[in-house]
Amino acid sequence: MGGSESLLTGLNDLDRFSWIGAFSSGGLPDDFQKDFPALSAKTNQQLHLLWIACGTEDHLIKVNRDLRDWLKSKGVKVTEIETPGMHTPMVWRRNLAEFASLLFR
Repeated sequence: MGGSESLLTGLNDLDRFSWIGAFSSGGLPDDFQKDFPALSAKTNQQLHLLWIACGTEDHLIKVNRDLRDWLKSKGVKVTEIETPGMHTPMVWRRNLAEFASLLFR
């Protein structure tokens, strides 16, 4: 549930977090609007990067796709990453290497 904690914490405290990465997020709420009430296109002014990654064979792919679609409908820019694989450390390791390279440019 680390991915959902990153999203819930980061997206609801944008004055402290502007680089947010979520990997195979589980435990996301069904009602995104309830848990992310302040998000809008203005959010983009506060974000440097919103990265949401998930393996294409992961059982959490649908909820991650649904969240990304909802964010886009609110005008929030999101970097969408889907890579082959399941809910495994190999998928997260590949994504972390790519995500981290964006943090330290």
